[in-house]
Amino acid sequence: MATISRPYASSNYMLNLAGVSAGFLKSVEGGGVTAEVISESAGPSYFTKKHLGPIKYEEFTIRIGPSMNIAIYDWIAASWQMNYSRKSGSIVSADYKLEAQSERQFSNALITETTIPAMDGSAKEPAYLTNHQVPTRGGPVQEGRGKSQRRDWQI
Repeated sequence: MATISRPYASSNYMLNLAGVSAGFLKSVEGGGVTAEVISESAGPSYFTKKHLGPIKYEEFTIRIGPSMNIAIYDWIAASWQMNYSRKSGSIVSADYKLEAQSERQFSNALITETTIPAMDGSAKEPAYLTNHQVPTRGGPVQEGRGKSQRRDWQI
């Protein structure tokens, strides 16, 4: 009997830094890959030759909670102390059963911005740090990698 491949809406993302699982992310945005189209005229011909220019990797934003691996907090602390370091890793997208569906790799990402949530004692929502990273290279999306465990924490 053939298996049916059903679409899924992924809302579970896991961050890996240098091969170490750093924990689950609240959200991931950006990280697209773009390239400019370059047109070259081919002499007296009526047609122009087109090809892609250099690939550009867009900044991506992650929201992290307090239950992440110490590696991510050390990276943030180092950037606040102006000891900037670049990290490579990947973001794994999982379905509702926490089975990995795809993995997007990045190389030499640099933290460009960190946003700290409002320190409001009456707030009922969990507090999440927001980080912006700029990668120098991206990697292919790999499909299906296994199962992960998730724990939610609230401050």
